[in-house]
Amino acid sequence: MEYSSLAHHLDSIGPNALLRKANVRNLVPSLTLREVRELRGLLETIDFRTDILARLPVKLQVFARWRHIWLQRDIVKLLAAGYLVFADTLGKCL
Repeated sequence: MEYSSLAHHLDSIGPNALLRKANVRNLVPSLTLREVRELRGLLETIDFRTDILARLPVKLQVFARWRHIWLQRDIVKLLAAGYLVFADTLGKCL
């Protein structure tokens, strides 16, 4: 028995998102309940989380990394300690 590949059909559509979406929307109502359950099970195994940082422009990636470094507890403690020493010294000078 020969199978017509739905994936092949979607591939042949190309990157046209609207056309691909229309084809998927037209497919779902024609599925049996069993096929819908199978599809749902397959979709539940997909991890849709993504590495957002990798998709940011380089400048924002660098900013996010530096922000992460500067907000580390040890760095914040050092900065706070330095500020307190500076404030104390400044207070004695006034």
